[in-house]
Amino acid sequence: MQLNRDRLYLFFILSAVAGYIWLLINSGTNLSPSGNESGICFIKSVFGFPCPSCGSTRSLIHLFQGEIADAIRWNPLGVVLFLIMTIFPIWIFYDWIRHRSSFYIFYRRAELFIRHKYVAIILAILLIANWLWNFYKGY
Repeated sequence: MQLNRDRLYLFFILSAVAGYIWLLINSGTNLSPSGNESGICFIKSVFGFPCPSCGSTRSLIHLFQGEIADAIRWNPLGVVLFLIMTIFPIWIFYDWIRHRSSFYIFYRRAELFIRHKYVAIILAILLIANWLWNFYKGY
């Protein structure tokens, strides 16, 4: 199902708001590597091993505190989430104010680009590598 411009923008704005609320709720999380607060990850809770995004919340908290190396150690996907949560809402707001669709056009082009077989394979390999990183660090 393809989202129209307004629904896509609403989805990203609500996702960003939910993400910021989640960060506020978890801002008191123990950020030390010995902190074992894995109850928020369904995969880890049920199966006993980390998912590819385990550590993303702590990664984002470190990024918002300016601690880039610690953020990458927790989960490199946090950098991607940080960019999405900071740039996309501003871009969408700009489009809304200027009555443009530049973000929507970017999204549609990115979606088509990712559908190329080799791009999808590379992204899948990167996601698996990130997952292996979660296993390696013992999270």
